[in-house]
Amino acid sequence: MEFEFIKVRQAHFYGHSAEWVDRWHRIPITDPERTLLDMVVDPGVFGSLQAAIETVDSNRGRINMETLVSYTLRYDVGAVIKRVGWILDTLNVPESVLRPLLEYPTTSYTLLDVTGPREGAAVARRRLYDNLSN
Repeated sequence: MEFEFIKVRQAHFYGHSAEWVDRWHRIPITDPERTLLDMVVDPGVFGSLQAAIETVDSNRGRINMETLVSYTLRYDVGAVIKRVGWILDTLNVPESVLRPLLEYPTTSYTLLDVTGPREGAAVARRRLYDNLSN
């Protein structure tokens, strides 16, 4: 089994529990909602933003969407909030769950997929460029 350790700022270190990996060592492991947020924060580590979208879609029943939204807002990065909002929009998550993401103040547009081309149709609702649909 291969492990990759990623340094995280203290303010972003939440959504995990300590799990035993052997008789002597416990390490923090993220819960499903935090793992999905990490997939959006740094899609290159996980393959692509498309991998995050597919993971959210295929695990809808196991994901607490309110927790995912809460973690996203706590992360407090506008581009990440826009991307998570867009993903949840495409999965038809109820507007009542999405509202806090829409209320987060942003003024500029950003790319949906930072690993993709620097082009795409503007999505005014999320203030981003959809460069996945090209």
